[in-house]
Amino acid sequence: MKVKFSKGYKMASSSVATAGYDVLKQRLGVVFSIGGGYVYDGVSQNVWAAWKKSSSRGKYFSENIRSNYAGTEAEISFSTLRNLDESSVIQYTADDYVLPEDAVSEAWF
Repeated sequence: MKVKFSKGYKMASSSVATAGYDVLKQRLGVVFSIGGGYVYDGVSQNVWAAWKKSSSRGKYFSENIRSNYAGTEAEISFSTLRNLDESSVIQYTADDYVLPEDAVSEAWF
């Protein structure tokens, strides 16, 4: 499976290289330092926010994400990539909320 996230963040962790989050799908994408990527569905925005703020991202991931959500192996890519620690506040843009065309129906108008 190939999964693309609009934004990815380099994590200050020996076990996790990069991660991204899809707000609408509540999907977390993780690329590990040793290689390989996984997606975790059903991850709340609160868990994502707590992970970003944690002092040990590897430990938080193991205890709160890997142990609570089923991961699916995936080839993960990011449209943009930046260092997470450069900004303590991540601002979402309209690109983070783009829906596929088939998700839009006449009922919305």
